[in-house]
Amino acid sequence: MGEKIEIYDDLVPLSIQDNIENLTTGKDIPWAYYRNVVQGTDPNLPYIPGFSHYVVSSADEYFDNNFVWPCLQPLYSLTTHIKLSIDKIFQSRLFLQVPSNIDIRLDPHTDSDQPHLVCLYYINDSDGDTIFFNGKDIIKQVSPKKGRIVFFDGSIQHSAGIPKDSPRFIINTNFSAKFQ
Repeated sequence: MGEKIEIYDDLVPLSIQDNIENLTTGKDIPWAYYRNVVQGTDPNLPYIPGFSHYVVSSADEYFDNNFVWPCLQPLYSLTTHIKLSIDKIFQSRLFLQVPSNIDIRLDPHTDSDQPHLVCLYYINDSDGDTIFFNGKDIIKQVSPKKGRIVFFDGSIQHSAGIPKDSPRFIINTNFSAKFQ
């Protein structure tokens, strides 16, 4: 797939988008609090709090059956649309970044050292773009929009922008697949 980054809007039907949003932004999800979501080596960076919830772990564990199928719906919609056959889901996580007035960008990273693909799904409209890099050069920025899927090779370094105006809810699924 190389450095290709594909963006799909509204592959997931609106009723399912709404269901995912209601499930993940509601009071029943057991979010884990992270004191610092900043990835990087600069000791001068401020702490940025955030929340996460594993849906599927790298050990094929399904943590919360109430959320597995709804949270995997965007991946299902993507693989059906572009005709991919999933080999393995390494992990699927929900992320919640709270708004902050701190003007920084998280360090570029990859989610895993092993070869993988990424389905990034935006649960709500927000600010805090996802930024893609080739070395230190920005190659693309994608704004969070409810129902948007960003599909890319997991070897592409990327970073989450810090939202300033509204919470940023995403589903990040790392997987391997074959094109049919």
